[in-house]
Amino acid sequence: MNDHQARGELRISPEAFPQWAADRLAAHERALAALHGKTRAMESALGLVIGFHPNAELLRSKWQAASSDLVDVAIDSELFEAPAFREAFQSTMAFVSQVLDAAAERQRGD
Repeated sequence: MNDHQARGELRISPEAFPQWAADRLAAHERALAALHGKTRAMESALGLVIGFHPNAELLRSKWQAASSDLVDVAIDSELFEAPAFREAFQSTMAFVSQVLDAAAERQRGD
């Protein structure tokens, strides 16, 4: 690593730039695909945990109590400034709340 790289600067020739950019794009695409796969697996696991929890009402109340703190932490994150992150975070929080509500209603027999 040279001094420029250590400071976060990148010096690359115009000839090498297209390959460097293609490599970086491919790396980001792989990382995004991996994160998407992990997210889908976690969504499935969470659905099962919620669906088979013996006290969905308690689980829902714990979620409601913790969700405002989770939102506060997310808002303080630099990522929250990115519209894609913010929208995904908000829709996922709403999704979890809906799943918990449905599980609690199902257990009550509503």
